[in-house]
Amino acid sequence: MNFKYKNGDELVLTGGFIQKNLNGNKSIYIEREIGQRPVLAFGNSGSDTSMMNYAIDSRNPYKAQAYMVVADDSVREWGKQDWEAKSADYTAQGYIPISMKNDFAKIYPDTITKAEEQYVPVETETEEADKAA
Repeated sequence: MNFKYKNGDELVLTGGFIQKNLNGNKSIYIEREIGQRPVLAFGNSGSDTSMMNYAIDSRNPYKAQAYMVVADDSVREWGKQDWEAKSADYTAQGYIPISMKNDFAKIYPDTITKAEEQYVPVETETEEADKAA
């Protein structure tokens, strides 16, 4: 599940497919659904980079673009990313960065407000035992 598609990689369909829409599997789902490389890809996390790289791969016969959202708005949501660093990194990877802070007029509907604390999942006893082992 950690494979991430890079420019020039080949998709290998084996029949023994893990049904999880992360990383390299996103590229396989796209190929299966539309049968060709997309011309637009949008992402908001590292698990979207394979899909984006698949779209902008140099073998795509069409001009393609990939956009990555930078979670840099700590006022309206829990964004903690540094715009300067993240946008430079994404640009270097061939993506067009989008700032939540500067490019989104609205993030959530007016009926939703930011919580006082960001949700942090509580580990179950099984997870705690696994870490201790």
